[in-house]
Amino acid sequence: MTTPRLPRPLKLGLASLALALLSACAPLEAPPRLEITPFPTVTPGHVLVGELLPVGAVVLPAEGAPATPVNIAAQTTPAPDFGACPPRADVPLEASAPQTLDVVIEESTRYLANGGDPGTLLETLREAWRVIPPAAPARGDIDYSGEGVAELLLPLAAADGQAALVVLGCRAGSAAVLYEARSDTATPPQILAFADVNRDRRNDLLFSAPTCPPERESDASCDYRTQLLTWSAQRSRFVELLPADVLSAQPPTVSDFDNDEVSEVIVQLTRTGTAQTGPLRTGTHIYDWNGTQYVLSIVELDAPRFKIQALHEGDRALLRGDSASAKSIYQTAFDDPDLRFWFDDEPDILQSYTLYRLLQTQVLTLDPAQLTTIGEIQRLYPDPNSAPVYAVLAQAFYETFTSQSNVGSACAAVGAIIAGRPDALAQLNRYGDRNPTYTETDLCPF
Repeated sequence: MTTPRLPRPLKLGLASLALALLSACAPLEAPPRLEITPFPTVTPGHVLVGELLPVGAVVLPAEGAPATPVNIAAQTTPAPDFGACPPRADVPLEASAPQTLDVVIEESTRYLANGGDPGTLLETLREAWRVIPPAAPARGDIDYSGEGVAELLLPLAAADGQAALVVLGCRAGSAAVLYEARSDTATPPQILAFADVNRDRRNDLLFSAPTCPPERESDASCDYRTQLLTWSAQRSRFVELLPADVLSAQPPTVSDFDNDEVSEVIVQLTRTGTAQTGPLRTGTHIYDWNGTQYVLSIVELDAPRFKIQALHEGDRALLRGDSASAKSIYQTAFDDPDLRFWFDDEPDILQSYTLYRLLQTQVLTLDPAQLTTIGEIQRLYPDPNSAPVYAVLAQAFYETFTSQSNVGSACAAVGAIIAGRPDALAQLNRYGDRNPTYTETDLCPF
């Protein structure tokens, strides 16, 4: 396979703001938009399955699901390790389902550890105990560990309202839970693919688990956290191939849209934000395999809807040293009347912040328009005692730079003011846990 041609991740000049920007729901600057063809073969709610060996396979597909293979072929099973599983024995299972998820998992593990038949367990879980939802695929025919023995893939929802995705397997003559992902709702994580996604000749497990804020009005406020797992023989456990922060309002889609025989994970960002997250950028993230892990390969963001989002984009450009792009973004943010405000008190605050940042970029690029900008700041905010803090910072930055011709000295003057004005940081750090957190250095990073 060929390694996908990916754009290099942006390396920001300052780690503090850079990490915050990159951990936000969406990057602050969108590269040129690409035309992406819709993917008709895989949509949320559908499982990407594969061709599996019929010999020894135990398959209970979701009710109504087609039995034919599609798209991705699971790898052939190597010679089985007969010593891994306990010898078969006539082990009873209770006719009635346990009332809690924990007991369902415990009883299933006990049954297999005592020599119970995996096919009987699958049938009991779905038909008798009814803890596998009708639309959820349960499988017992895929070898994730590569030891020649298939594991059980169990999406479970118990009577106590708890749900999880569980992988049971054989180890050293017994049975054990190899992986467990709990859901924050009564619905188990949604399986998106359960075969070889990245074509590295190892079976993978791709799923999205509902993750909800502590106090939610309904499940509609929950996001899906998507994970891609593969078995690591060196660590004797499943490891993740996707970043930990792949969140979306709906499960992603999966498709080889660039025809390189490796499937991509396509995440649609549709959340506009809440009081907890702050305003969020909408658009599309595409994760692709780089030979070691899945990384964010393509970012397509919709235009900013809020002024603070445009300013975040400008700040990112400024921090990576692209003063010309930052200047253009700040000018647009200042001029665009369609950009909305997230907080009611933002008009003066963000107007003065925009002028402050615009002035910085003009000084850095030796733009004579800096005279116009400082004049506008002085016209709008003639009294420094009542002016927004960013107008005060702009005046100090410009006066110090003009007198000393040293941008470092200008930043030192800014820092002295910030030390006595906590609102300089507080007004930028109130946009929720999915937006950047600023430090003193971030406000004058030169």
